[in-house]
Amino acid sequence: MYFLISVSIGTLIYVLVSLFFGAGGLWAESQLIKQRNLLSENVREIQKINDELELEYTALLEDPEVIASYARNLGFVKEGEHIVRFTGGAKLPEKIYSTGSYYDIEKIQFIPEWICKVLGISVFALCLVLFFLLDLNKKKVFNHVNNTVEVASVNS
Repeated sequence: MYFLISVSIGTLIYVLVSLFFGAGGLWAESQLIKQRNLLSENVREIQKINDELELEYTALLEDPEVIASYARNLGFVKEGEHIVRFTGGAKLPEKIYSTGSYYDIEKIQFIPEWICKVLGISVFALCLVLFFLLDLNKKKVFNHVNNTVEVASVNS
């Protein structure tokens, strides 16, 4: 009976440690979810930049006014046009596109399977020794009580 209880407790410890801290456990999964969220956010940012660039590209291909605007910014003019420059006015900020962020994939931390097994076996052995010592102690107490009762009954 004690052997089965010890095996059950050791197995329970192995399963719990694996479930919470193992390679496929909850702790490792939470780390993966955190990394996935960071990467998803970065992908959304890059997609937004891509959409802006696509819009600008389409405008440059199809809209002559946009092309003329870019040309004027570079200092080109059409025939019959005159450039009038104002100083001291508010300057429009140049668009600087980000390329996204670099994310180094972090190594997931977890307790290896062999450590989970060693913990389960250790708890099994500890429980078995503990139950053996408790059983031995009960037998000694029972024998001591029986010897005391026998001595008391012989003396009476």
